[in-house]
Amino acid sequence: MIRSREEQRWKYWLAQMFVFDELTSSTTVHSKADATFSVTGAIYSLRPEMRVSERIFLDAAFAMAQEAIDNNEVPVGCVFVYANEIIARGRNDVNRSRNPTNHAEMCALEQLKSWCAQRGEQLEEILREATLYVTLEPCIMCACALYYLRLKRIVYGAANERFGGLHSVADRHKYCSEHLIDIDANVDQERAVKMLKQFYETQNPFCPEEKRKVKKPKKCDSADAEPTDLFAVFDV
Repeated sequence: MIRSREEQRWKYWLAQMFVFDELTSSTTVHSKADATFSVTGAIYSLRPEMRVSERIFLDAAFAMAQEAIDNNEVPVGCVFVYANEIIARGRNDVNRSRNPTNHAEMCALEQLKSWCAQRGEQLEEILREATLYVTLEPCIMCACALYYLRLKRIVYGAANERFGGLHSVADRHKYCSEHLIDIDANVDQERAVKMLKQFYETQNPFCPEEKRKVKKPKKCDSADAEPTDLFAVFDV
């Protein structure tokens, strides 16, 4: 039974994002203590030893992120892979839908739910053998849903240092080791950060005027120098 206020918030998030009914219809609801993850790598460029298929899946996630940019959305994209096949895709859809929960992972989960329904499959059973390829570390909200659904593996392009729910912000030590989500972290950080910078250099057209950030001159000798905190302006 979910009792604490924090766990009730988690339940609310899942109910809002359609997945809680899948859990309660087929399995006993697990507390957050039943899930955790293990970071299997902290790589800062695409690893040359990654299988060709994994590169293809990651490229598919970045293609979704590019589609997000083309539609004035924060450039985060993802794909779910099961049995070596892409079965769902998603990208940020917050601005168009005016729904702050429509992150890439949530949109892909909704598509995956339809995929499962058409084939008579259980969402949770599929996710236990699936991998999520995503351009940016999932936020705490999305990570909560993936913890509950016991996803098998996550591969992400770059860390989300402000909102990351896997290890950047969330404290993994709060979870026990009954269930592990294997994680390959920061496998293509350069490409992910480049897309984020591309989007925010032109400002988010849907951002309220009072929240727009005024660009300040860089305090550095070279005009080409990079800022120290790349994620200081990334509200994702």
